[in-house]
Amino acid sequence: MERKCYSEAAKCLNVDDMLAGCVLFKGIKKEEINPLMSCMGGQVLHYKKGEYLIRAGERIKSASILLRGRVIVEQVDYWGNRDILQEIHPGELFAVNYAIPEGEVVPSNVVALEDSCVLEMDADRLVKVCDRGCNCHNSVKDNLILMLSSRNSALTRKLRHVSKRSTREKLISYLTEASVAAGKKEFDIHLDRQQLADYLAVDRSAMSSELSRMKNEGMLDYRKNHFILHVRSEQL
Repeated sequence: MERKCYSEAAKCLNVDDMLAGCVLFKGIKKEEINPLMSCMGGQVLHYKKGEYLIRAGERIKSASILLRGRVIVEQVDYWGNRDILQEIHPGELFAVNYAIPEGEVVPSNVVALEDSCVLEMDADRLVKVCDRGCNCHNSVKDNLILMLSSRNSALTRKLRHVSKRSTREKLISYLTEASVAAGKKEFDIHLDRQQLADYLAVDRSAMSSELSRMKNEGMLDYRKNHFILHVRSEQL
């Protein structure tokens, strides 16, 4: 893991442009971001594929935004069984809900699926009134509420999928939502087979067998992460 102060990283990475489209900085001018990062103790960290950004059991004091790459939040039990709780996309905030309560232990791992770049900020400075009278600080706090609400919605969607009784019902729930989000019956998902099985909390072999049965029944076609949903003739 490589760490740089925000002003140093911004010179070579064009971080200001990356953050300009981030929900947390909505309504804030590009030229205001650098001084704001100074106010919030911003640092840019680089992680290699497979590196842990956060390990379960740690206590953290920073809120982070993924600038570039792919990151997941995973839960691993004592026996090594893994459940993917969330996939973090560029521009999304993570870990703030464990950084704000003092002494809160992080229950999950945060892992880089590919080489990734992360902005880290002091969570205490993020949520409290700015001592410098920073005009855009209140806007950031308002935007933070919106981002946390969005994250809660993502976890609610996952709960809706995994609460289904059977593997088929979980797949139908997940693929239906993906189709609705794409606005068409043909779409790609961002998870590979193992990641999808972990996300839905099912056995990978059982899930693959269920997908094959659904394909044979004419419910769908797929190749890797590309899916096409069909309405069977008896449903017409």
